[in-house]
Amino acid sequence: MTHIYAHRPFTYRAANTLGAIVQRFGIEPNFEIGQLLEKAKSAVKLDDFGDDHFITPLERLLHAYEHEAHLNTIGKVSAHTYLLQLLTNRLRLEEDRKTNLVIAQQEIKKPIFILGLPRSGTTFLHALLAEDPSTRTPITWEVMYPSPPPKKQSFDNDERIRRTARNLRWLERLAPKFNSIHAVKGHLAQECIAITTHAFASIQFHTTHNVPSYQSWLEQSDMSYAYKYHKRFLQHLQAYNSADRWLLKAPGHMFDIESLLREYPDARIIQTHRDPLEVVASISSHANVIRAAFSDVLYPKEIAQDWQQYWWRALQRTMDYRRHNPTQAVHDIYYTDLVADPIAVVKKIYTELDMVVSDEFERAMRKYIQANAQAKHRYTLQEFGFEPKRIRELFSEYYQAYQFDDGLEQTL
Repeated sequence: MTHIYAHRPFTYRAANTLGAIVQRFGIEPNFEIGQLLEKAKSAVKLDDFGDDHFITPLERLLHAYEHEAHLNTIGKVSAHTYLLQLLTNRLRLEEDRKTNLVIAQQEIKKPIFILGLPRSGTTFLHALLAEDPSTRTPITWEVMYPSPPPKKQSFDNDERIRRTARNLRWLERLAPKFNSIHAVKGHLAQECIAITTHAFASIQFHTTHNVPSYQSWLEQSDMSYAYKYHKRFLQHLQAYNSADRWLLKAPGHMFDIESLLREYPDARIIQTHRDPLEVVASISSHANVIRAAFSDVLYPKEIAQDWQQYWWRALQRTMDYRRHNPTQAVHDIYYTDLVADPIAVVKKIYTELDMVVSDEFERAMRKYIQANAQAKHRYTLQEFGFEPKRIRELFSEYYQAYQFDDGLEQTL
């Protein structure tokens, strides 16, 4: 177990200490599903959550919060607040759909999905492609507060941008190292896992908290209902602010690419690739940093082994799907190529997708690259108990399929 509590700010420690005292008197956030649903209804004076597929995953998540997550006071308050936000978002989205008939009429044509191991360049590639003026990406503030449907004319000065910034400042205080690993800002493109949280079917919950029973159940579930909700969410965002195409991203899509393509049969898929030796430590650090904000019970090496196994299973799912569906086009991108010449990689992708990199787009990409050069974060395999030989054995099929060099980068 890691000793992180003493290194937190005094106000954080004081809040948790006070919370522990208050809880002795039975005063704490309630994770009973009936009360959560009623509280959400009361908050917005609405009662239609849409289809009820979200009930079972929410029940499993709540059980895991109660019995597995070891949430401290701040963890309980933040989890409870977030669940209520997701539920009230659902209520508002349903109401918006009834009163704005244009939402249900939206067509989502040929969306581009980026997937691949975390830390394999998915975020960098997502940000680069998002510089195309013809492309629409979900932005953090509109995913966090989607109702009412965002409008093009007020998109850049919507009051929800400031509200999102205030909320994200709390995350920065709780997990000050997190932004250096994975930047989360109100104006930046957001991952799909933040959309499917509204269906309570997302790896985001296990990323933020230790909820293994929920995650295990989720991995074995048919995600069709989550992708249906994902599409409804995009229709909502697109209704009054559209573009030629959607650009979407989440490493978690590897777990059920079949359901994704069932909902979006004309989707274009890009998969990034990087030597697992070069990502497992970074993935593990990411999970440990964010969970430390919400729990005082943290076992870094166990978390690391859990994530290693999770992403191995995700790769296996994707490789199995591709092996059995050889006609499904997937555009493979290597991290080393992306880092060496990102503009060339983007041009290659656009050529394969029969699209054109405009001069405006290329200038925007070059400007982005210049403005966002970041130092590499250093982690060691050893601090999380990883052995290179065992990683190579576990991911051997992936190594054989994509012919990675055996050299280990020194930037871990």
